Amino acid sequence: MKKLFKKGYWVMMAVLIGSMIAFGLLAFFIPEKPYYIIPVPVAFLVPIILEFSCEKIYNAEERKRELTEARGAYEQYIQDLKSSLASCEIDSASKRKALKTECTARLEKQAKPYNTISTNAYNILVGVPIGAIVSAIMYENNDSAALTQIVGLIMFGLLIIGFSKAFKTLTYYSDGHFKDRYLLEVLNELEYAED
Repeated sequence: MKKLFKKGYWVMMAVLIGSMIAFGLLAFFIPEKPYYIIPVPVAFLVPIILEFSCEKIYNAEERKRELTEARGAYEQYIQDLKSSLASCEIDSASKRKALKTECTARLEKQAKPYNTISTNAYNILVGVPIGAIVSAIMYENNDSAALTQIVGLIMFGLLIIGFSKAFKTLTYYSDGHFKDRYLLEVLNELEYAED
């Protein structure tokens, strides 16, 4: 990191950190006076300058060496992926495409029932009661018992959605679907590398 960036980058990072510290100190110690607003534009300006500086903040030789190393590591990774798949007799684009389709179908099949439960719970137990609360507010209906029941219904709907997401995550790992996700990402990476 020290060799990769020029001194200007480190100065801008110091200014950014200093402005954030100054904001915190001024807001904490002098909250009644708006001095803490002064460092805010600096904190927004530094990232914008860094964004427009692009390659100018790097030392050219170190950046070139880093990119060469990253490219070499990526190409080695792709070769390792191809050899691993070839050892399982998946050695053509058509076989990889069929495997990708199977992975996608398995992931969709695993997620579908939980997504259906979450969607229905939201529509019936959250969306409709929120509409009822809005209409009660619009028509100034202040029946506290009814409003309490509606809020309880919304909370029950959110509880069902939470349990659905928790079970979805649990079965994702317990049934090994994370392996399908990883394989799908590998196949997508190979497809990207060949393009």
